[in-house]
Amino acid sequence: MGRMILKTNALFSNGFNITNQYDYSMAIQDLQNDGFISLDNIQKLSCTDLQYLCEEIKFWCIYGNQDARNLNLRPRAAIPFTVF
Repeated sequence: MGRMILKTNALFSNGFNITNQYDYSMAIQDLQNDGFISLDNIQKLSCTDLQYLCEEIKFWCIYGNQDARNLNLRPRAAIPFTVF
């Protein structure tokens, strides 16, 4: 019988994280539920998720009327990101 191996960024088909790794969607849920993200959790984000989160917060500040329900649980689009 084959074994199922989960990748570190494994997702259910509905897009929710099934690993213990803190990611973009968990950060957005924290913002929607609590209104803040701890610095410890920000540190746990990958560089890509952090970039998406920052872009979403900028978009939300301009167009979201400061209503946390307007934050997207999924990143809006691929953002060009270069690591130096």
